[in-house]
Amino acid sequence: PCLHNEHYAYLDVFHHLVRSVRGFMFNAPGEMELAKALFGEDLIAKKGGVVGMGFEFSEEAPENKERSQLSYLLYSGRKETGKNLDLLIDCFSYFKKQNPESELELKIIGSGSIDFLKELPAGVTDCGFVTEEEKISLMRGALALCQPSVNESFSIVLMEAWREGTAVIVHSGCAVTR
Repeated sequence: PCLHNEHYAYLDVFHHLVRSVRGFMFNAPGEMELAKALFGEDLIAKKGGVVGMGFEFSEEAPENKERSQLSYLLYSGRKETGKNLDLLIDCFSYFKKQNPESELELKIIGSGSIDFLKELPAGVTDCGFVTEEEKISLMRGALALCQPSVNESFSIVLMEAWREGTAVIVHSGCAVTR
């Protein structure tokens, strides 16, 4: 169901829906645990199970990365405070102030606009919405993919980054990505 610990999950209509469906397929154990906490352990245990998601791997293995040569972190997703993008930008900006000689950059890709800031801090670039090929290329070239959201039921971009041999940084407050 891609259940998130957000306001809609607490609405009465979802409690009714959960009681009336035959079963659930969860993307991750953390998502199923949230459903148990919200709707009752017995109900979810009877009706649900974790099935995950599948990913295609290319025939080519990702190249070994020379980490010392990589110069940017990558964020891929919706550009909104609900995904903690503001927190990531603040943390990156703090890092740059403490390490002014660092050439590390933060590249942001995805849909939407960063309308919660008047301007981006030094070292942060909004690359906009990119093609699938550009996204994969950016993932391959990144030091790490940053996924700061605490509301994930499954993170496809994490799997895509790992598929490309790229490390990920996640928020410890998200049971699924942690």
